[in-house]
Amino acid sequence: MLQKDTEKEAVFSQFKLSGRMKTDETMTKFNEAFLEAGRAVELVFSELKSATDNVASSFQTLPEIQQSSLKMSEAAQASKSKVDELTGMGDS
Repeated sequence: MLQKDTEKEAVFSQFKLSGRMKTDETMTKFNEAFLEAGRAVELVFSELKSATDNVASSFQTLPEIQQSSLKMSEAAQASKSKVDELTGMGDS
């Protein structure tokens, strides 16, 4: 019997609290705060997605950068060899 009374009191106090929250606009404040937090999460998600897309794009161009670097190294070596050949300083 005591447990049922305690449960009834708990339910009643929750209804009372809910009624008070409605009358003093606490619920409205909670809702506004919840919506504001939701907007902030959306903004953070948008920024994260943009950053992720940028990183993915950078990694996609990495092989091209490496290939270009290799070609430049090969061209520099060929140029050095040609200069050495023309100046007679080749590895003979």
